[in-house]
Amino acid sequence: MDKQENLNINLNNDVDIFLYFNHKVKFDCSNFHKSFFDALANYYNKDDRNFHLRICDTNNIVENYEDGRIFFCIRERAV
Repeated sequence: MDKQENLNINLNNDVDIFLYFNHKVKFDCSNFHKSFFDALANYYNKDDRNFHLRICDTNNIVENYEDGRIFFCIRERAV
C-alpha cells in the first residue's frame, strides 16, 4: 500500500471505504470489513473509528484461497 503522504487523504478525518471481495463460497463477506479496517489502522498507525463502511460486497466467488482478492476505494468524507 502507498505511504500515507501519497494517499492524498487525511486519515485523521472521517473516511468512507468501499470494499469488494473475491472469496470462497463458504465465507460470508459481511464481516470481512472488520479485518480490513484493523489491517488499515495498523498499517497507518491510526484509530479505525474514523473509518466508515459504505459498501462491503462480493465481487466474485473463487475456488481457491490463492484466488481471493480485496478491491477497495478509500476517500476522505466530503464536508
